Parts: sequence; C-alpha cells; structure tokens
Amino acid sequence: MTGASVLVVGSINCDITVRVADLPLPNQTVLGHDSSITIGGKGLNQAAAAAAIGADVVFVSAMGADYFGSQIAAYLSRTRVQTGHVRLLDACASGVAIITVDDDGNNVIAVSPGANGHVTPTQVEEAFADTEEVGVVLMQLEIPIETVAAALELARTRGAITILNPAPATRGILALLPLVDILTPNEHELAELTGMTVEDIKAGGAGFDRAIVQLQQLSGGTIVATRGGDGCTAFNGQRYVRMPAFEMDVVDTTGAGDVFNGTLAASIAAGQTLDSAMRGASAAAAISITRRSAENSAPTMDEVLALIASRGMLARVSTGGAIG
Repeated sequence: MTGASVLVVGSINCDITVRVADLPLPNQTVLGHDSSITIGGKGLNQAAAAAAIGADVVFVSAMGADYFGSQIAAYLSRTRVQTGHVRLLDACASGVAIITVDDDGNNVIAVSPGANGHVTPTQVEEAFADTEEVGVVLMQLEIPIETVAAALELARTRGAITILNPAPATRGILALLPLVDILTPNEHELAELTGMTVEDIKAGGAGFDRAIVQLQQLSGGTIVATRGGDGCTAFNGQRYVRMPAFEMDVVDTTGAGDVFNGTLAASIAAGQTLDSAMRGASAAAAISITRRSAENSAPTMDEVLALIASRGMLARVSTGGAIG
C-alpha cells in the first residue's frame, strides 16, 4: 500500500519537436532550425510537475512495448512519480505528439494516442485500491472519457478533490462537470466548452466572465481559467480571484499549462488555499516557459518560492465581482 496524496490519471507521449522561424500554414512546408525527441503527454507532464514540487504522486497510464516506450521507461525512472499502475502494452504503439514551435514560443501540436487509448477504468480502480490516501485526483482528456468518468466517480466515493484539465476540449465532458471540483480550461478550451468565440474569450471583460459563470453553473465547483500572459482567473460561484502572470523571457510555452495543473494539484493536496495554490502554479508555469520542451521543465518548490519572493508585487491577488 502506498500513501500518495495526488493520483494522476492520464497520458504519456513521446514528443517530437521541430523549431521553426514561423509556424507553417496549411499545405506549407517550412525548414526548421532545431529538433528534439523528449518525453511528455499531459498526464506525465502534470504528474512530473506535481512530484517536482514535492507531492507524492501515483500515476495511472499506459505505453507501448516499442522504441518510444523504452525511452519513456528511462525517463520515468528519473522522476519521483510512482509508476506501478503504468501498463506496458505489447499490441499497440506508445503515444506520439508532433510539436512545431516558432521563435516566439508559440506551438502547434498533433497527437496520436496509441497506448493512451487503452488506459482503463479497471486500472483506476486498482490504483485506488492500492493507495492508502488520495487527496487530489488530477485528470486530462488524452485518455478515454469513460476512464475519466470512472476516476471522477471513484474520487467522489473516496472524498478526494477532483481536478480536470479539459484538454483537448470536448463538449462530451459537460455531463461530467458536477463531479469536478476544479476545472482548469485555457482560453481555447473555455471557448470550445461554452460555444463562445476565442476572440470573445481573449478580449476578457464581461464576455470572459460570462463564459466562466456558464461553466461554473454547470459544475457547481470552481473554474480556474488560464490565460497565458494575462494570468489566470478563478470563480467559485461567489468570488473571483484574478492572478496576474509573472513576466518572463519566453523560450518555449510547450507544457506550461501542464506545469500549472500539476503544481496546482500538489498545492491543493498540501492544504494550501486556492489563492496560494494559484500563485504557486502561476510561478511554476512562468519558470517552465524559460526552459526548452516540456521534459524537465517543471521547477522545484525552492525555485517557485524564490520567484514569488522576487516578484511579490506582481503576485498579488485581485478579488471581487464580475467585470462589466
């Protein structure tokens, strides 16, 4: 039996990244100036981020018995993540993500799920049965929705806090929102889940607040919307928390949202308030964008605290009502 405080149910991918001056248009080929093969996937990125910040993490996932799987296994052995519930599958390939990153740090990502499509509810049940105490369950949507649903339902029966990062966004998860304590969409996911345009969301103001309210009313929990350089905003049905971003020199934004989610989950599991958890998650994500690729981009607690201390004025929280 293990005594983990964070249970992450999600994906593992091998990320193949090409760096270009400008992202290609449809049907356009551009020459890159650098490339790399690293280990990622939203589930693993978030699990690694939660472990890096100090949480005990059990990870539920799957990978193929192929070349990429051997690279994934080597990376997992270097993390503090507990991998007893990561399945090795002979009959399918590991998940692969193809990532193109421009010189401004923007990215376009295509994902082939592979083994991630075979993460099962039974695995989640076994992980819960084998784990003494689960404080937070963190999920994304690069695995089957039925597995996400099973994890949410089991978490409720165990009294764990549920955090769902709805990426990639699908309106098929709207019926599950009453089981979600904290939903963490970015601007594009917020638009997809509410039917609003990305332009309206990015404009902020009353339109952005309406989208958050719409999702909060569906879930009854807390919405924490991430907005990149515009910070993040939370709403729990009564109170807004608006957290400005930490300004940093951008090297690569790949995985920044995952670092935010993993750090948020670890902070909540450690008993921090939402305000404090958001501040730490924002700082961790800011540090991650100064590092290349999602692999090993998650900072330690000491690094997060040092950034917060150095930018105290920028980390202040604004609370209150809606805009407009």
